[in-house]
Amino acid sequence: MKNTRLSWHMLALACAVTLAACGGGTDDTPATAQATHGAESPDSDDADAGSSAEATQDSAAPNQTTQAGSAEAASPAADDDGSRAQPAAERAGARRLIADGRTDTYTLINRVLGGNAAETPDCAHPRFGPHITQAHDAELGKAAFVFTLHVDPDDDRCTKADRQRNEIKVYGPSDDYLKGFKGDTVTYRWRFKLDKGFQPSSSFSHIHQIKAVDGDDGSPILTLTPRAGRTDQLQLIHVDSDGDRNVLDQKALSGFKGRWIDAYERMTYGSNGSYTLILRNLADGKVLWRYSAKLDLWRDGASFVRPKWGLYRSLSQRDALRDESVRFDRFCIAKGQDDCSK
Repeated sequence: MKNTRLSWHMLALACAVTLAACGGGTDDTPATAQATHGAESPDSDDADAGSSAEATQDSAAPNQTTQAGSAEAASPAADDDGSRAQPAAERAGARRLIADGRTDTYTLINRVLGGNAAETPDCAHPRFGPHITQAHDAELGKAAFVFTLHVDPDDDRCTKADRQRNEIKVYGPSDDYLKGFKGDTVTYRWRFKLDKGFQPSSSFSHIHQIKAVDGDDGSPILTLTPRAGRTDQLQLIHVDSDGDRNVLDQKALSGFKGRWIDAYERMTYGSNGSYTLILRNLADGKVLWRYSAKLDLWRDGASFVRPKWGLYRSLSQRDALRDESVRFDRFCIAKGQDDCSK
């Protein structure tokens, strides 16, 4: 009887060893179920999506076979007419330039726009220091960019004395995502505030420009321009490929002075492009100006089109001008479906 009990004990031990070696047994069943549940959980899906995105953006990662990676490999190259496919690196989302009141202003601007993106009169007026600064704004409750021009001695970058320029821009060294290529739909959004005593030139005082780079790029395609007259106006001016200049629309400048304006601009670049501009009073969201039309928004031989913001004014009527400080904040540039709303 004792030998029988020992045989049954040895047999049970042998079976247990066999099951463990084969991956069976009750201890493995919960682990298998947990692994299957983890693959279906929302959190795991999010983690997997994040990993795939990183792999797609990392062009150096070997043997990537994700769907996003395959789509990128099949994307067409740039066309000779300035249109181009959008690389995966450019699908990162809207780019924003926001005053923070801490970072050196030019460093902050260049970090977003690239290169040396500010065109200022600093060289002509070094004693004043930087002509684009940051200052706390009580209405915003945060810092804002301050673009300053002095009637004397500021000029256009020490090259032209009949005008003054203090602008930031997208240009050659900027990331391609910031540039408008033929066929691109681009959204620009920003805030600006003209002082309640702002005095524009009767010649030109651009606070925003859309300009081509290369080819026929002498005149801006679009400008937002305060202009002195019997009644000072804020004008939206368009110059087409033939050089014909038209004031598309204008509003009394008084409605835009002394308050923060939220500007929204969306366009599709091309010879038969589309354009929308909406200006709102930031305080209450009221629409002060809405304009939309089909426009010629390209130039022969252009590599790309880009925005500029700031103050660029004529000195042809110097006595009618005064030192000005125009405030800006929350610049946003986005492509495609993104409209800078978030």
